[in-house]
Amino acid sequence: MHLTKSEQQIMGIFWKADHPMAQTEVVSTCVDRKWKERSIFSMLNSLMEKGVLKESGFVRSGKTYARTFEPAMSHAEYLAVLLAAQRGRYAGTAEGTARRPAGNLSLILKNAHRLQAMGVFK
Repeated sequence: MHLTKSEQQIMGIFWKADHPMAQTEVVSTCVDRKWKERSIFSMLNSLMEKGVLKESGFVRSGKTYARTFEPAMSHAEYLAVLLAAQRGRYAGTAEGTARRPAGNLSLILKNAHRLQAMGVFK
């Protein structure tokens, strides 16, 4: 799963947050970027399609309600998925060797949770 630079920045905001966030809160949190409302909307939908972000509810926003979002996986889990994909891509690529399976994803996720508990991923 590949995230664009902008998608990574948005996920970084969600991973640091301790609560679900609405689109407007994401925009106000990232002061160094000037994303348009439509761009944020498209990126949030893309992140949900990729499975790293999920809708978590609604919050009152003026006269209407806005959707709130939260990560569908932790930062450590995301990095473990990337690592597993890389390992699968490069395993057994030497000439004349058979391609090996990517490995045990549950073991990788378990180790990712340990690293996260140790504070490696913030």
